Amino acid sequence: MSIIRQRTKNLLVAGFLGVVLCLLLITVLSLTFREEISEFLSTTIYQEKEVVLTHTIVVASKSLKKGSILTKEDVILSQIDAEKSIDSSYTEASSLLGKKLLMDVDKNLPLTPSMFMEDALVDKNLRIYEFGFIELPYLLEDTDVVDVRIAFPTGQDYIVLAKKSIQSFERSRDQVHMGLLDLALEEEEVLRMSSAMVDTYLTEGTRVYLVKYINADQQAPSVVNYPVNQSVLALYMENPNIFKIPNAEQVLSKRRVLDASLLTLLDEAGVRF
Repeated sequence: MSIIRQRTKNLLVAGFLGVVLCLLLITVLSLTFREEISEFLSTTIYQEKEVVLTHTIVVASKSLKKGSILTKEDVILSQIDAEKSIDSSYTEASSLLGKKLLMDVDKNLPLTPSMFMEDALVDKNLRIYEFGFIELPYLLEDTDVVDVRIAFPTGQDYIVLAKKSIQSFERSRDQVHMGLLDLALEEEEVLRMSSAMVDTYLTEGTRVYLVKYINADQQAPSVVNYPVNQSVLALYMENPNIFKIPNAEQVLSKRRVLDASLLTLLDEAGVRF
């Protein structure tokens, strides 16, 4: 009987050890399989993210200056995170060749339509006007941004137009400070320039000239303070293309001060007026 009991006991122990070993083996295999599955899933998800979450855009291959005409050496394609994708960015480099920059662009900066003269949003009321009575600075460039000012022989100096981009200009052959200048203006600005032109013709010694901005991207526009003459002011009130009508009383008040100064100069120095 003792021998049978001992055998039974041994069988039970062996069975128990076998169960334990099986459980250990299953646990080890399960952990190993889980790690492999986890690694596989992580790799798959990462690859999918790489494929789905990238976006091709065109960037500057080097630092570019305002006014530059883009060539194929100036642009390259770059991959960026789709979540950081920039609205209206270009995806084909060929679509940018020959375009003119409106601003300085740093290396690797994504290129967008607002950076180019051809694609920037344009005010529907703007028109290109050509002027031949404005003095041109010697160092003027067609990428400059300027104020148009008028100086009277009394010393009074006013801002006629503020922060205007040069569209184009051509110097006179015999007078380097004179020539033709093209500006994009609204109707009210055109009338303001007409008043300034009349002032240069009627008052000897009056000059209209340009003042360049040092850094137009960071400098705020000057405040226009030139008082137009009474005839032009009357046109403001009846012109349907003018949407910003100035305060007539304030303009007339400033104009009276200017005209009184010019009359005084006429009496004292005999200047034509």
